[in-house]
Amino acid sequence: MWRRRAGLGGLSMTESWWTDEDAVAANVAGRVTPAQYAVVAGRRIRPPYRAYALFAVWLALVGLIGVAAIAAGDGPGGNPDGLAAAALIMAVFGGVTFPFSLASALPAGLSRWRARARRRRRIAALVACRVSSAVGEVVAGPGGEPEALVGASRLSVPEGAPALPPPGDYRLYWLESLKAGPGPLLLSAQPLDRQEAGAPADFVSVDAAGRATLLLDAMGLTQRDLAANRAGRLTARQRWPLIRRFCLHALCWGLGAILGLGIFLWPGVAIIVEMAGSGPTGPWFPYTIGLLLCLAFCACFAVPFAFILWSEVAESRLIVLWRVLRTSDPVRCAVDTVSVRGAGTWWQLSAGGMTFTVASTVAQTFLGPGRYVLYHLPGLRILLSAEPEAPK
Repeated sequence: MWRRRAGLGGLSMTESWWTDEDAVAANVAGRVTPAQYAVVAGRRIRPPYRAYALFAVWLALVGLIGVAAIAAGDGPGGNPDGLAAAALIMAVFGGVTFPFSLASALPAGLSRWRARARRRRRIAALVACRVSSAVGEVVAGPGGEPEALVGASRLSVPEGAPALPPPGDYRLYWLESLKAGPGPLLLSAQPLDRQEAGAPADFVSVDAAGRATLLLDAMGLTQRDLAANRAGRLTARQRWPLIRRFCLHALCWGLGAILGLGIFLWPGVAIIVEMAGSGPTGPWFPYTIGLLLCLAFCACFAVPFAFILWSEVAESRLIVLWRVLRTSDPVRCAVDTVSVRGAGTWWQLSAGGMTFTVASTVAQTFLGPGRYVLYHLPGLRILLSAEPEAPK
């Protein structure tokens, strides 16, 4: 499968790399081969020594300026507070020149820092070694390049990997990433005609046995949470984040209302207080008219502001959160296939006309085909838990 040639670590990959039987067997057992580890981890990336050198030059210049200031203060007629003056000069010089040093160091080191961070996340995913599989296909992409799909979700190909196998149906094995990881990375592809006779077309036995556990582990839940959601209830650990969110929304809206009403009502209220404190200095009729005009001035601003504020609060999530927290069984369920899309830390799950934003580690557990039962809070787009639909 491997032969010596210029390339990654002196090795070159043949076209059968994706369908190698030893690699598929290792992935079925939840492991990766040394060859797959080398490809996913990638070459070792050297630290950005040029950026470090630029920072070192800047520090040296600041130090030289400080030494020169101290030397000048120690001379005849120099400043007796030489250390304090030198520290001030170093601080001013360093503060003025730091943006220039940063502007020169970032282009030299930013791309390499990011590459090293991506490599560390890939290695962390390899150490965790969460291998999943499902039946998918290799198709020609929009630009003619082949891509691996599981349902509507696209699997990423590690950098430096060979071209994908010919278009067709395969059982695809991929490496699930950790938080902020690179996304699901394709490891191998087993042609369907190689599978044992009678094997299910959508899951292998390891997937069927562990899919529910993977979902619970990715969401940080327990069987108790799942059982409560099946009954339409929230557990205490699920309710507390909603209470905190409700209190935060209520605090923000309350402060906004106080600040807005204060700005609009302060002039009129100040005039009324001053007039009421001093009492009428003339006839009662002009005094009463003045008070009424001040009250009308306050009402012209307060009534529209209060109406707008109430409209915004009614349309916000504050009212929805209040209703959810007051209801004993606010959890609803939807049964449908799940479409997974996204990149980076947060991904989108689409099912039953609803869209949920979840962490990448949660989203990748839905890559397996089939229908899922999603337990959610209506109106909030919050996914509480999920499980594969029980076979009928």
